[in-house]
Amino acid sequence: MKNDGTFVGVDLPDRVFYPSTFDGKYGGPPDWGTSDTIAGTWTTEWNPGTQLAFVIINIEGRGDGDEINVKDVGNRKYLSYYYTDPDSAKFLDLRRVAR
Repeated sequence: MKNDGTFVGVDLPDRVFYPSTFDGKYGGPPDWGTSDTIAGTWTTEWNPGTQLAFVIINIEGRGDGDEINVKDVGNRKYLSYYYTDPDSAKFLDLRRVAR
């Protein structure tokens, strides 16, 4: 994620970042053996009710408004994306890497 509000995600599992995991073309479980690349824009939001921060991403050519949670572990923060129903506890943890 860049300070200008853009991002590029690489080496992500295929079939995760599409408008619907139930879509006939892209549906099904994540394909952990095939990598995907996404790009788009991001903004941060704050939920005053839960007192939690989150990131909203808009992925070019795929959809807008995907929510990514900001989680704290000790004094480190990371992003976590629920790729199914959040109650299912199936999520993808994301980290920033230098390229």
